Amino acid sequence: MKSRILYTLLALYAITITAQTNVTSLVKNYSFENGLANWTNDGFQTQNNTAFTLKAGEWYAEKWVPEGGTVTNASLIQNIKITSAGTYTLTARAQNIQQASPSLVCKGVKLFIGDMSVDVNTAGTYSVTFTAVGSAVKLGLMVTSATGNWIAADHFMLSYTYDADKVNTQLQAEIDVARQLQNDANGSHSAKEALQQAIDAAASYINATSADGITDIVDKLQAAEYACKERSP
Repeated sequence: MKSRILYTLLALYAITITAQTNVTSLVKNYSFENGLANWTNDGFQTQNNTAFTLKAGEWYAEKWVPEGGTVTNASLIQNIKITSAGTYTLTARAQNIQQASPSLVCKGVKLFIGDMSVDVNTAGTYSVTFTAVGSAVKLGLMVTSATGNWIAADHFMLSYTYDADKVNTQLQAEIDVARQLQNDANGSHSAKEALQQAIDAAASYINATSADGITDIVDKLQAAEYACKERSP
């Protein structure tokens, strides 16, 4: 009986720490029902036919050339603002195919969030995860030297979970970058002093048990880094 109770408690604990919150509202026009509004677009267009069977609504985004050809470089990017540090998973329905051989694994297309990305090839649902500690996060689709003739994407969904270990690791990485800059930069005394204060403030959040205040403190740290760079000769 005791072992059964313990197993149940452990199972509930596992569910709790991995529970994700849908935060797709942070991604504006996530399914292209308003054209390409809210996206920084280079080379894509919207399409409302039924050829892309994974589309979620009426419209989807695509880049296409005739079969046998390869699309030119392109991008579809959105800058979002988060308020809670944590792990964000971006999921989208996408493809990068040669229509004559749709099962062929093509290269050159990535679904990304922050500095994390996943390759997109045959039609399917793709996901990529990034731990964010600052409020500014970039996400979208990048096409570079692609080997497909038809790129399509729709239904950019975003989910959130708080993992203290991952947040602490990312926060420490931000602090390390700032400390390196402080050692290397030839900024003014006041700029370096402001950067040190920002570093100390960020360091006080290491091992925090909640996301409260972390994005604000990291934004201030990054602003202090920028000021230090600007004032270097």
